[in-house]
Amino acid sequence: MKNTKAHGICPDSLHTTDLALTAICEDVARTMRFLAAAVMSCGAEVLARGFDAEGNAAIEMEFSRILCVEIYCMLIALGLELDRDAHFRLTALCQCTWELHAQKREGALRLTLGLRQRDDRRAGRFACVPPVAA
Repeated sequence: MKNTKAHGICPDSLHTTDLALTAICEDVARTMRFLAAAVMSCGAEVLARGFDAEGNAAIEMEFSRILCVEIYCMLIALGLELDRDAHFRLTALCQCTWELHAQKREGALRLTLGLRQRDDRRAGRFACVPPVAA
């Protein structure tokens, strides 16, 4: 196995243009409203968003790959509880973006984020709801 870090080359899996992640939050509907606005304020485009019968939601966005740090920070600032894999993939994506040639940094990246309602057993353990605007 090659040591990709030593050669300054990112793994092929991070050169993808599609990324699917999941997160947990307290109030899916409210978080989706804030998330859509925050995504657009970062310079990304909301391609689709929707809810399923169980109250879960998904949002699909597209943005220039060079904005991945801003998007990652925005997801954390909104209080989303990303799973371990999502943190790993976003961190690696942000680090590898800077190793790419300038041409590829400007390429589009499509992110699909699934939001699940926190189950009752863990409710109240973390606050993941955006603040109420007065």
